[in-house]
Amino acid sequence: MDICRIAARSAALLPLAWSLAAAAGTLTPIAPFADPLATSTSLLGINNAGWTTGGVVYADGSQRPFLRDPSGVYTVFDNTAYPAATVTQGRAVSNSNTVIGFSMTASGNAIDWRGFQRTADGTVSLLNHPVDGGPQSGVPLAGISQGINDAGTIVGNYRARSGLTGTGPYRNHGYILTSSGGFTELTDPAAPFASVNARGIANDGTVVGFSSIAGTEGWIYSGGTFQYFTHPGDIDTPSGQHTTVFEAINNTGLILGQYSQYIDDTTSYSKAFSFDPVAHSFTDIDVPGALNVQTFGINDAGQYVVSSDAGQFIYSPGGPAAPGGASVFLPVSGGALPPGQAQFAITVAPGTTYYIDPAYASGFEYLAGNGPLFSSVTAPSGVGVGNHLALYLWDGSHYVFAARLTGGTAYDFAAPTARFELRGIPASAGIDPNNPSGFVTGLTFASAGQFDGFQNALPAGVPEPAAWSLFVAGFGVVGAAVRARRRTVAA
Repeated sequence: MDICRIAARSAALLPLAWSLAAAAGTLTPIAPFADPLATSTSLLGINNAGWTTGGVVYADGSQRPFLRDPSGVYTVFDNTAYPAATVTQGRAVSNSNTVIGFSMTASGNAIDWRGFQRTADGTVSLLNHPVDGGPQSGVPLAGISQGINDAGTIVGNYRARSGLTGTGPYRNHGYILTSSGGFTELTDPAAPFASVNARGIANDGTVVGFSSIAGTEGWIYSGGTFQYFTHPGDIDTPSGQHTTVFEAINNTGLILGQYSQYIDDTTSYSKAFSFDPVAHSFTDIDVPGALNVQTFGINDAGQYVVSSDAGQFIYSPGGPAAPGGASVFLPVSGGALPPGQAQFAITVAPGTTYYIDPAYASGFEYLAGNGPLFSSVTAPSGVGVGNHLALYLWDGSHYVFAARLTGGTAYDFAAPTARFELRGIPASAGIDPNNPSGFVTGLTFASAGQFDGFQNALPAGVPEPAAWSLFVAGFGVVGAAVRARRRTVAA
């Protein structure tokens, strides 16, 4: 280790010991874009509603970016602001469906690369240095743009000469570009000649990326300090130099990245991981049958896109919990929601059951919001006493008991309804609030549209009617457990 790198670390994040595990969850294969001229499709970014972006590769070596909706419909577009581009990739998609990425020309020269953004209305523009009278004033950012947060702040890298006089060798410079045009160059004072690549940004301004001098290390930038990390398996390179890169971060602090695992002096494979900097825990991401695995985008539910030589996937944590292995839709990030409330964002259609899952409580209230009304509900199996839960319907002024539901059996409402409650979850069920398969509810809808409804955790002590002796009044719930988890829609 060189002294500069150690000096740049934050002692608060230095691990006493690394933890290494394997990811446990569901890999959902994603069908490529259907074009007879295309040879492959790469998934590179995902947002909280399950929209993804990436690149479609064609037989002539060109690439076109796309925006894919949660139902699988691709919108392929071109960087109309840079007609010379032959390769363009979408690298990230914001929660407002702004795609950012980069384009390159046939020359492949990095100085000719261009960062771009495409807003939800289809407008494409290049990303430029601010007009400040300096040597780079108004010049396009020649590099990769990859991270964007809810404020529209973008991070990436641009190519320029190094050194105090700007006459040294070309290297990558990291940057932070705000939606109002504010520009910050990311350079570690302890390593001023390092090639710096910013790749992801959280809403609190934390940035992740990687830097290279002699080898490559992932870093976290927060509070003006760079903290460097390498994967424990990143040890067998022929030169002895590291290859760890950080590619993305979500608003819970989970980081994605990859490194090169060398089999011999000439053969290596790309190995993907997630990293929890608080627990100092690396979790390897494996795809059955794949030798090379990469990850570039993650959302607040911990879902991430996986590119591999065995296919493209969306990974969802926690494993399948819905009948038949159906996808479970989790709440969108609810930073502005009251405690215990979870909101969803799902495009729905009649005749299909959608499984949703919130945090633990003694029961839940379901609200359709402004979208399609509920047509039926299927309560999870094995949760209520005797596999039964109580259904309450809204009579216009308060909830009244309506039926005793059997877990796993669909209950059809007499008429489409905008709200109802399920009660009777005993504390003895032991539902983990961090488990995305803890309380999976099946819903069907009376019409097509966007379900933007809510699921509110009922407080402890909600009584059941005495006539139903199987239901115990006042189930106790630990207050800290009644909280909405930051989860999002599974594609």
